Amino acid sequence: MSKILVPPEVMLKVSDQFAGASEHLGMITSHLNTQITMMMLLWDGTTQRRFFDDFQEAQSVADAVVEVEVIMIMLKKFLMHIVV
Repeated sequence: MSKILVPPEVMLKVSDQFAGASEHLGMITSHLNTQITMMMLLWDGTTQRRFFDDFQEAQSVADAVVEVEVIMIMLKKFLMHIVV
């Protein structure tokens, strides 16, 4: 049987830090999306498409990080039941 050697308080603190960073990343991504959309209106051609494709790939990675926040919330709820 596995043992969790990290105290729940430490895990809760890290969870809170991750949630804050995830929220911040979401705001940055939203701002970048707005900026990219505005640039696309003024830019055409192969380079524009390649840049936008690269940006979308990077955005999918950022979205995956934000989705991990859901897991962290579930972990936090679980830990709250253990600590209590």
